This record gives sequence, C-alpha cells and structure tokens, in this order.
Amino acid sequence: TEHKAVLDTCKALERKKLARVTYLPVDEHGRVSADQVRETIAEDTILAVHRTHPERGRGGARHRGAGHDNRGSGPTRAMHAPAAGWVANIDDDALVAAMPAGATVRLRTRAGSFVLRDSIIADVHGADDEHLSALVDTIGIGRTRRVANDVELGIRNLVDVAQQALAIGTRDATSAYDAINSLATIIHEIMLRDLPADLHVGPDDRRIVRTSQLEYGDYVDVAFDQIRQSGAGYPAVATVLLNVLHMLCDALTQAGLTGRAAPVGRQIRLALDPVDRADIAPADRLEILRRTTSTSDRDGREGQ
Repeated sequence: TEHKAVLDTCKALERKKLARVTYLPVDEHGRVSADQVRETIAEDTILAVHRTHPERGRGGARHRGAGHDNRGSGPTRAMHAPAAGWVANIDDDALVAAMPAGATVRLRTRAGSFVLRDSIIADVHGADDEHLSALVDTIGIGRTRRVANDVELGIRNLVDVAQQALAIGTRDATSAYDAINSLATIIHEIMLRDLPADLHVGPDDRRIVRTSQLEYGDYVDVAFDQIRQSGAGYPAVATVLLNVLHMLCDALTQAGLTGRAAPVGRQIRLALDPVDRADIAPADRLEILRRTTSTSDRDGREGQ
C-alpha cells in the first residue's frame, strides 16, 4: 500500500477539492494491476456518458453552430475567464438564472477545456456589466480535470493506458488489447445516445448557444487516432483495432444508426493504409484484410 505520507497528501487534496482521488486495492506484493486501472477508468467514463449524453430520442436539437441566438439591437460583451484552469462544469440552470430576459450567451468553451485567465470564454448579448459579473460566477474553473463531467478525459486516459502498454520496453499486448476493447465499448455507448443539445432556451427567451461541442467523429478520433498511429506496422495491433472498428459498424447498423458509422469507416480506411505499405508477411496482411470484409464501404454521413 502507499506510504502514509502519500495517503495523507491525497486526502488533504480531496478536502481542499483540488483533486479527486480513486483508491484501488493492491495485491499481496503491494501492486495495483493494469486491469484495475483500466476497469475503473472505463466504468467512470461510462457513467459520465450517461450523465452528459441523453438517451436516444430525448436529446435537444443540434444546430451545428448555426446562429440561433435571437440577437436584436445592442452591444455584445465578451465574458473573460477569471482564472486559468480546466472548465469543470457549466450549469445551464444557473447560467439562465443569471441572465436578463432576452439575453444570449454564446459559449466558446465546454466542460473539460483549458482556459487562460482573461481569455474569452463566451460572447454575451443583451446583458450589462452587473449581469456579466454574475454570469462569470456560474462557470466553474478548477485546477484539475474530472471524468465526471468530461467524457473526453476518460477516453484520453484509456488511450494513455494503451499507449503505455504498446511502448518500447513494455509491449504488454494484453493490456493494450483490453484498453482498445474498453474504448470501443465507450464509443458504442456514446453513439447509441444523442449528443448534448447545443441550444438551450430558458424562460423569457434567455438563450445559451454552445459552439464547441464534440461531435461523434471527434470522439472516435480521440479514441483511436493515437493508437492507430502507434500500432502502424504491428499486425497484432492492427488486427485488434480493425476488429473492434468492424464490430462498431455492425452494432450501429443493427441499431439502425448506419449514418453515425462514417467516422468509424474513416478509421478503418486510415488503419488499412499502413498495412498495405508495411513490411509484414503476406499471410499477416491477408488476415488483417479479412477482418475488414464488409466494413470498408460503410461510409454514410453522420446522422442523428
């Protein structure tokens, strides 16, 4: 187990709300297994997906950056970050409550983004300086990121697990494969759900417009880009990656969501490119290509 000095430091950081600490059991040799770390990250990320992404058919409209801000006459003020750090949470209800009637807040950031002190985090129309100050207070900025409201962080943590397992000198293939499978599970869960609405309309026509929300393709790229690039030329990694991408396409088709498979199909094509050029045995190349049968032509456009 950890030394008392380390545990006491962790507890102190928790009390001061400077960190969220997860305590994992150790084996008889005092070690934490890679499986425990991966499983904990995956479970926390799935919970975050459920918390932040509505069930299919229950999400709000996605306007993809369209100007649904209902602007009339009057100036637009910039809202600046009060401190440097990670955006921990943006509470729609608190933000709306701090807005005057008819005002619009166009957010340039999202939960999980890093902001510098005094950088612009939103454009506000229809609010005076007093309201602007109250609006700034509704944006929580912390010193660390938290998976609870930041699905992207959980995905990146699992990518780090896979990358570490694939690093020269480690080559823990099993841990890498398990991390890839966990990433596919999370991406599948995201794609079965609706994306968060980018327009929120409150009482008296108070509006929140989000301009930096992640799309399905963004999540897919965050999950698989680095692993695909690191595993280029390694038949075993390419085989596992293409297999899970294949399964994702099949699962989305089965759910009637073929339109959402476009970014997965793009990853398949990108993963195949280095396989065609790699110095590997012909039998290995044929096995990898076999894994992609019936998936390479699944393009479709991203849909809802």
